Amino acid sequence: MPKKIAFLADCLVTQKAGIHFYTHQFIKRAIEDYPQNQYFIILEKPYGQFEATEIIVPTNKSLPFHFRLRSFTSIPKAVNKLNPDVVIEMAHFGPFRLNPKIKRVTVIYDLTPILFPKWHNSMSYWIHKLFLPGIIKKSNKIICISKKTQTDLIKLYPHAENKTLVSYPFVNPKVFIETKKTIHPHAFFLSVGTIEPRKNYLTLVKAFEIFAATNENFDLIIIGYYGWKSNTLLNYIKASPYRDRIILKGYVSKSDLRHYYRQCMTFIYPTHYEGFGLPLLEAFHFNKPILASDIDICREVCQDAAIYFSKDQHQDLANKMQNITHDKVTQNRLAKATKTRLAYFTNLKLGLQEIFE
Repeated sequence: MPKKIAFLADCLVTQKAGIHFYTHQFIKRAIEDYPQNQYFIILEKPYGQFEATEIIVPTNKSLPFHFRLRSFTSIPKAVNKLNPDVVIEMAHFGPFRLNPKIKRVTVIYDLTPILFPKWHNSMSYWIHKLFLPGIIKKSNKIICISKKTQTDLIKLYPHAENKTLVSYPFVNPKVFIETKKTIHPHAFFLSVGTIEPRKNYLTLVKAFEIFAATNENFDLIIIGYYGWKSNTLLNYIKASPYRDRIILKGYVSKSDLRHYYRQCMTFIYPTHYEGFGLPLLEAFHFNKPILASDIDICREVCQDAAIYFSKDQHQDLANKMQNITHDKVTQNRLAKATKTRLAYFTNLKLGLQEIFE
């Protein structure tokens, strides 16, 4: 029996980082894997990249907190009028005030606002603290993007255990097929992610300074938006004797990002905490050596396809940067392991039959 499925997907037009990419690939796979259903996407403004009906629910910018407010007013009104079988909130804030006959599904990426409030502003912390327990309680199903997120969720909300599902991100290998292009004139280490304290770039920069002191021909390139509390890192780099070799590119096009992945010598992921770590999955496509924080999620994603370092020890990272640069045997081993992990994630199905069938 075909279903009517509605996605609450403002993040497609309001974000450009991990949540945007997860949402895009999730909706695309759902439509491809379960074509018998009717699909609707509820957004703040048009997106236009799926074979689905878009329902535009604009914000009233004259009202305070207008964007969040519509989650309790105009969005529930639009959803209840549509009367779908299932509504899926793609960015964990909702759904709210729906007809009880409508099945509610919420996607949870990570729980950092509650687990690590120091990495978020107070507004984000209190919004999650106040609303997430009710969202979890009322959801019929909760999609977690990793086993790590699922474990964290169940620790905080044990009653949610029987309704959690894991659906990993997916990156289509076809998007990486294109002609080669030299995008940087020197050898370089690469890291990708929003510039904010949680990403732990200060440890990476300090490690690079140690490495750079004895290796003149390497640069460090960091790609990502300038996020919350990025000034500490920026000021540190400005004062660094190696500031000309530490390059912050900001946001780059998808095409250029692929060239940076392809050309880098090693990909480094120094993060303190992630729900998944999409850049790791992207780096797999280019068989590059990966140096990653020794944290649960990096080991879940990479397994033996990375060299791990203590996330708070820049000397440890510097040593491993030095070693990987000269160790061809380890480079080749990691390349083989990377292909295995890439094949695993490439061949994963969306699953979630209990939602879409």
